[in-house]
Amino acid sequence: MKENNRDRDDELTYKKKLTPDCDWIIKAFDGRAEARAAEMGGLTTAKELLAGMPALIEKAKFDDTTLKGIRFLGVSH
Repeated sequence: MKENNRDRDDELTYKKKLTPDCDWIIKAFDGRAEARAAEMGGLTTAKELLAGMPALIEKAKFDDTTLKGIRFLGVSH
């Protein structure tokens, strides 16, 4: 009986120690799930934007004659 009581006391002590963390995660679960979903949406949007960048660059028209006036790094032709 002493051993059983000691085991029970150990279990109750462990439960008391663990309860605040469990309570916190239960209360915060839905908010954290929404935040993760929003973050994933943002990352997906960024990935799609970056994946489309080559197509945007290819459509852009550059005027090479304007580059001569810029004197990029002091180099001129």
